[in-house]
Amino acid sequence: MPGAASAEEIKKELSVKAFASIPPDENTRIIAMRALEDSSVAVKKAAIAALGSMAGKEFLDDLSLLKCLAPMLEDKDKGVKKAAIRALGKIKNERVAVTLADILENTASGSSAWIKYEIIRVLEKHNSERIEQILINQLIDGDILVQIAACEALGKTGGAKARAALKNLQRSENRDIGDAAKRAAESIEKRVR
Repeated sequence: MPGAASAEEIKKELSVKAFASIPPDENTRIIAMRALEDSSVAVKKAAIAALGSMAGKEFLDDLSLLKCLAPMLEDKDKGVKKAAIRALGKIKNERVAVTLADILENTASGSSAWIKYEIIRVLEKHNSERIEQILINQLIDGDILVQIAACEALGKTGGAKARAALKNLQRSENRDIGDAAKRAAESIEKRVR
């Protein structure tokens, strides 16, 4: 029958739906970790989301979650990488934030803007001098959205050093970047008072 789904496709679709409906527990963790090796992008993304929902649970420590999701950041599929970044962002562990900050720092300026954007959105929830400096470095990225995301993140967590960098960026030729830098600098001023 033309257009009919194969048994394998149906099985994968059911797997994706199952991950969304089963409660996070030790058995789900084991199944989800195995599913990370599946060839189906949909199954991998569902498994990643399921593992992300387990962040902070007693049966899955943060570092184990980092170890199983980190390889997904190297997957050839952009959606899998994005799901992994979002899942890692649910972990409230500074070591995970530092790992993501390292990835951000080592991603070339102007390339992989969507990865940088997603990582910045995770890092805006963390506050350390190292992360602040890495975010400041993103203010000169070749992608406008990365620059604006860095401005917004620094507005939430940055200190005096970030405020100075943002003040300089307010003179940007790009009005959107200048406006984002101004809002972020004002946010720091209100927060730091």
